[in-house]
Amino acid sequence: MLNRLLKWRDIDSIVGKSGWDDMVEQTLEAANEFHKMIAAIPSGAERIKAARTMMIRDMVAHIIDMNFAIGTIIEALGQGKSVTYNTDSFYGGAGKRTWTELVREHLASRDWILEAAAKPVSSLRKRAHHTYGPLSAREWMGLTIRHYAYHSKQMKRILESTRYITAVRMVEEGRKATG
Repeated sequence: MLNRLLKWRDIDSIVGKSGWDDMVEQTLEAANEFHKMIAAIPSGAERIKAARTMMIRDMVAHIIDMNFAIGTIIEALGQGKSVTYNTDSFYGGAGKRTWTELVREHLASRDWILEAAAKPVSSLRKRAHHTYGPLSAREWMGLTIRHYAYHSKQMKRILESTRYITAVRMVEEGRKATG
């Protein structure tokens, strides 16, 4: 019962009566808004975090991993195939990837979802989510939108923090000094 309430609050409220094209458009808008935020972050300031958030670079890596997984799930639903995933794999962090690589990979992960969503997928086909239960492709898109909203709110909090502003100033001063 709790999972159904969570699904209603987190996903069904986003999906509503939206058609496939609307869901794809909303997903693209959410991804692009998030990308605008991260594209403006200078290399060297991406290691900042706020209370109860991941470091910026790890948050972006997490979103990339989720986007590739959701794109793969949507593709499998469209083809009538099953797919499995391990939720632990979505929290591996950025590792040794550079900030430039992560920003580029975010675009690739957005494009993968859009490619997988190029054709509408029947709502009769579903794949289980570990919290929400069986989700249709439209609901997986709704989850993507919800995921972006959640992390965009965190990102805005980080970008407004004194720690981030100080980190950006230090990066800029370092560039001027090496000039």
